[in-house]
Amino acid sequence: MFKFYKTVTVAALIIISACRIQAQQYIAGVRGGASFGKNPGNFQEADVFTGMYLPWLWGSQNGLNLKPRVEVSAGWLNNEGDSAFVGTLGPAVELREGKFPVTLDGGVSLSALSRSDFPERNLGGWFEFTDHIGLNWHVTESITLGLRYQHMSNAGFYRHNPGLNLLMLSFGYRF
Repeated sequence: MFKFYKTVTVAALIIISACRIQAQQYIAGVRGGASFGKNPGNFQEADVFTGMYLPWLWGSQNGLNLKPRVEVSAGWLNNEGDSAFVGTLGPAVELREGKFPVTLDGGVSLSALSRSDFPERNLGGWFEFTDHIGLNWHVTESITLGLRYQHMSNAGFYRHNPGLNLLMLSFGYRF
């Protein structure tokens, strides 16, 4: 059933992307990934996100510039069959060189978990921070594909603070 909805969502976004929209002030999409490295647990995360680009551009339109946005996401975090809701809200910036189609993306968000104690890993508590850095390929003016490294941690607010590292792929639609 999930595969059907995923296929329909991707098809709808591709059809919508054929429409030329000038503003390009918002982005919406889906992300998914998994934990890696020597950390215990086998975590997967999938979420939907949306963002609003802010009206500022730091730098030159035709040269190096930073474009800020505010982003919110809601999703699912799973480890060995135990699942939790994860939600984030925070700022991000896109570093771009003129019209080059690849951008560097980074940000930090406040995060909330519906559960923090998983098999093999106690994340400490419901309140976390999620920071990321990654690359986005702007396939068209509307379609963006991304790869990012994401780290979730409670910054020492709780006794347990092991952190969680994920490698995430994303599909975004700018409108």
